[in-house]
Amino acid sequence: MKSSGNKHVQLVQQLRELVYHRSPGDRLENDRELAARFGVSNVTLRTAMLELVSEGMIYRKVGSGTYVARQQIQQHIAIVVSQELLQCMRTPYAHLSTMSILDELNHHSTPYKLYLIPRTSDSEDCPLWPQKEHIDQSGLGAAIDANEVKALVSISIGRQNGWMSQLEERGVPVIGLSGDNSFKHRIHPTNGPSLREAVRYLSRFGRKRIGLIYWYNSDDPYEPKEDHTQKAFLEEMDIVGLPVYPEWIKNDADPQHSASGWQLFREIWFADPEKQPDALIFGDDRLFCSASSAILEMGVQVPRDLQIVTHWNKGSGLLCPFPVARYVFDPSRVGAIVTSLIQKCLENPDLPAQDRVLSADWFTEGQYDESMRNSFIDPHLGLNRQRV
Repeated sequence: MKSSGNKHVQLVQQLRELVYHRSPGDRLENDRELAARFGVSNVTLRTAMLELVSEGMIYRKVGSGTYVARQQIQQHIAIVVSQELLQCMRTPYAHLSTMSILDELNHHSTPYKLYLIPRTSDSEDCPLWPQKEHIDQSGLGAAIDANEVKALVSISIGRQNGWMSQLEERGVPVIGLSGDNSFKHRIHPTNGPSLREAVRYLSRFGRKRIGLIYWYNSDDPYEPKEDHTQKAFLEEMDIVGLPVYPEWIKNDADPQHSASGWQLFREIWFADPEKQPDALIFGDDRLFCSASSAILEMGVQVPRDLQIVTHWNKGSGLLCPFPVARYVFDPSRVGAIVTSLIQKCLENPDLPAQDRVLSADWFTEGQYDESMRNSFIDPHLGLNRQRV
């Protein structure tokens, strides 16, 4: 059963929504009609209306009624994204997902503001961001205090921030595009199911020595506390009856460093002088592109000597110099999912927790650019910046 405090917060938010969709000067229904509409007592309704009066959204005329104020609050959807992760060439998923959300909001003419929050002190502006008139780097706190935030979408920023709790206490929906499972409403891709399919796929081709390269930072508060990628890999290897070689599992190089995949592949390839893996799974497309330099440099034949399955972000512009299998995430799907969930949250403040998992499409060997092979010989070109 909902507490009286939560019921009051919900009612105030519903009244704000009602006023927000009216024009300045419009006369609202009387208190008795509004109380019946929202299923509350007249006393509860009047208390909530007084809060809107104090916010300047409405005003009352004795003997006449309640009216929408001329200078009512203009609410918007707050899109909060890590400034560092919006570097589109370094983290294409964050950039493409953000663009998808903004495109969808623009399509529905929904007011929004983009707030860039630095994750580190040395973050730089993203020079490729096209809609600078919507960017607000410092006004999020002021917007929350002024009750201008209608809903908030957090992209790759954990829920530990105090202003998210402040919004949730007011009944404002907060949606996380993050591995942080403390969000009530969360949308996130997961490598687990696709990685399991990758193990089965390689096993069907007779590959018996499978390695894994991915990125997991246990010290990052925005990462899940449990390493689900390695867990899925180990479980599936056990199911198909293949041995696990711990020296061929690497997850300790940040894919934002252009030579990280190059280094990890060499560590795996030279870990055992007696044998090398006959298959590799990459949990990050940037690590794969970087590792491609070492694979070509060392003359490893793909897929004859080494069969590869890699994660891929559609539209990232990254290049592939040889045939591999890919499980592909499409960030352009994110916008429609986010806007639909925002609408459901606004229509139903009691909406149960939503955990939406983005699935991947599966593509087998093929779809590579033979002409780009020479571009990968230099390890520093592993993350090629040319779009295709």
